[in-house]
Amino acid sequence: MLKEFQHSNPLCWAARAADGRDVVIRVLAIGSHGRKHVEILKLFSRNHYSVIDRNHAIPVFELLDYQDVTFAILLKALDFIHYVGVAHIVCQLRTFSQYRPLYAALDAFKDKFLVKFWPESLENNRTAITRPRVYLSDFETAVCVGLPSGDPFSLENYGKPKPPELMPEQPYDPFKLDVWQLAISFVVMEAMRSPDAS
Repeated sequence: MLKEFQHSNPLCWAARAADGRDVVIRVLAIGSHGRKHVEILKLFSRNHYSVIDRNHAIPVFELLDYQDVTFAILLKALDFIHYVGVAHIVCQLRTFSQYRPLYAALDAFKDKFLVKFWPESLENNRTAITRPRVYLSDFETAVCVGLPSGDPFSLENYGKPKPPELMPEQPYDPFKLDVWQLAISFVVMEAMRSPDAS
């Protein structure tokens, strides 16, 4: 299984559970950093929200705490969406926050999305009779209406390029953020299509 597991996120690692199931272990929080992520995942993956078909939060098998680190145990039957492509992300992004309580991911990069199975439409130009299920796996910078807000998110520990909406002097505008992230995806795709010769 370890040879099959491909990921670009160093926070995720493959493992085999004691009962023989293949799982993915992901670091959710270290100390106080990431606690909001844990609370949002608890809310959306464990109670009645977990069975709502419009809920795209990753299902969590178990949460484990070791000292000040919180890990999530996820079922392995998921692949990172960047192997599928941008089109499948765009098709389902609009549905992520169409129920209450609402959550908005402020940094929805492709490596934070997982797909439940490989879409049939990508194999030999087949017409798909099912659609893949897309999950959002990272709520590090998410905002959830209805949860206590706690401490504001610290940009000092955030390692990815910062979208304009994460800058404190500007109000959050989800449309601008979507356009910014789509543009970043196009830049990455263009670089893959015509890589620099140097």
